[in-house]
Amino acid sequence: MKCGFLIYTRIFITKCSHIDKYLSVNMVNIILNKRILGVILLFLFFCCSNSKHPLIVQSSPSKALIILMCNVEGNSGGIIQDLFTLKGDSALEIIGQILKVEPNKLKGLSIDQIVNFYGEPFVLSNINITASNHYDTILFLIDSNATFNNFVQGIRNLNPKFILDVIVDLHGDSTGWLFADGFYWKDELFDSLCQLQKIRALYQTCCFGSLIIDTLSKTGICAINGAYGYNNLILYSPINFIKNWVNGQSFETAVQNAYMAELDSLRILVQRANLPIGIEQNFVKGSEQKTGGQNINIKINNTFNSKR
Repeated sequence: MKCGFLIYTRIFITKCSHIDKYLSVNMVNIILNKRILGVILLFLFFCCSNSKHPLIVQSSPSKALIILMCNVEGNSGGIIQDLFTLKGDSALEIIGQILKVEPNKLKGLSIDQIVNFYGEPFVLSNINITASNHYDTILFLIDSNATFNNFVQGIRNLNPKFILDVIVDLHGDSTGWLFADGFYWKDELFDSLCQLQKIRALYQTCCFGSLIIDTLSKTGICAINGAYGYNNLILYSPINFIKNWVNGQSFETAVQNAYMAELDSLRILVQRANLPIGIEQNFVKGSEQKTGGQNINIKINNTFNSKR
């Protein structure tokens, strides 16, 4: 899939026939409320300064979201892979229903082609529809553009005042992540992220992601998740996570509810496709989610002040 290097920026347009008057009135309100806001923030600082968690302030800050997604040829994985392997062409109808694609369009395609042509667009479209009203800037790094350098540069190019969240949909293991330009060890990730703007929340679908949580948390990431083993629940879970997250669930709750929602979908799929019942247990075993970081209860409208 050739999505390219895309930046989606949401522009808020105020529908007002007297914009200058509108701005003048609201500027006065902002100035008058600054003293009140200052008192509130000072109070929160003293209340939370001794807490082991980062300072959290309920607000509506400007936010940015970076999405990394790269499928490796011959290693698509997930429920679509198993359906295709076990059922062949007879699975195309079910796969078509999952991806909302006419089954005849899938005939003759390899599993990698199905994922690239239809699977990735399905996930990205749903994430974008859900996230676009809650983030000021969304950066998509897809396939060949999902390089480590583009990821680093993408963070550097963001407004440093923006709060940054990240979704990582890459292959990985206990030692690091596989970007489009090669494998990067967790120590390399750590060294680079420590020199960049802090990430507030990082949601990942990488296999064995739980085993790099401790390392990445030390870069200042406030909340991060990871699978305990091989993660096969990767189709709906990023979509379900972002829906839960923007609707006000804490990071921990959003992650676990996304996992349970895809697990429920898997159970229905196993029954409909008449798959061997053992496949469900294999999926569950490694796909369970661990959360970590400096505060897993943070929410989308919370600011943070994490430590490195």
